[in-house]
Amino acid sequence: MSFWNFIGGYALFSMMRKWLRGNQCQPSVTDTSSGLCDPVYERRVDELQRQINTLQKAIAENRKKLFGDRAAYYAGWDAYSLESRRAQLEDELDACDDASERYDYIQNELDTIDDRLDEIEEEEFYDDDF
Repeated sequence: MSFWNFIGGYALFSMMRKWLRGNQCQPSVTDTSSGLCDPVYERRVDELQRQINTLQKAIAENRKKLFGDRAAYYAGWDAYSLESRRAQLEDELDACDDASERYDYIQNELDTIDDRLDEIEEEEFYDDDF
């Protein structure tokens, strides 16, 4: 068997293998089990992904409208009021389930209050210098 016979046999084998497998493409990230292209399926997945992204943006906007910007909300509060609000939120946090969205919301609000208290402390520190 010569080298050229081997190359021709390999080329023929590769061509037959492609013909028997059918039309194939690279599998998408979401569909790794099948290598066959289905344009209708791919378009539907893309359409649903766009809908998911649109709905996630709408949810984020509605949450912002519902809960508002907490940093701006607490901007005019003094340290005593912030401490009392913090204590109230910690009591609510103890009553919440750790996996609930309410727990995450309260935790985020506590972080915002802590940030505002840090800002007040820095302002007082710089006011003492002058």
